[in-house]
Amino acid sequence: MSKGRKPNKRLVPHPVVCGCGKLAFVSLTGPWLTITDVDDLPLLRGGTWGASNSGAAATIYAQRTEAHKRIFLHRAIVGAPSGLDVDHRDNNGLNNSRQNLRVATRIQNSRNSRPRMSCSSKYKGVYWSRVAGKWAAYINFEKERYHLGLFVDEDSAAAAYNEAAIKMFGEFACVNDV
Repeated sequence: MSKGRKPNKRLVPHPVVCGCGKLAFVSLTGPWLTITDVDDLPLLRGGTWGASNSGAAATIYAQRTEAHKRIFLHRAIVGAPSGLDVDHRDNNGLNNSRQNLRVATRIQNSRNSRPRMSCSSKYKGVYWSRVAGKWAAYINFEKERYHLGLFVDEDSAAAAYNEAAIKMFGEFACVNDV
């Protein structure tokens, strides 16, 4: 390295790995870590893995670039076929342990999404109805919106959403923490 030139701290040529039982915590570029099974560590060889923002959902994923194409770690681990998504059960895009990943359709993956930050409620499927002066619960299913009722308090509306989500979405339901 030439005199006066600082090393590039963004590159991680050899990921730092901390193995804890069956899981490994692997450093990515920047301040990010990803979790993966120890058995999947060979997938991390070859190339520099970094963290990338997915855009609208603001989820961070482990990815690298190969021949001008983005390779996502979660897709590499499960070997997801084209046309299907890989869902992170806990909505943490950096938790790439096999027990947290499952192949899903786009619709199934969207059902396991978190609440939008721009809504009037902190809960998914709940909003403040100015007309009724109460909290309203709703759920979208098969391109239809179902009104679940009006509620005096936000938590009751969230509980109504949870009940409907479990019935309609099964294992892909992302329920509110009420």
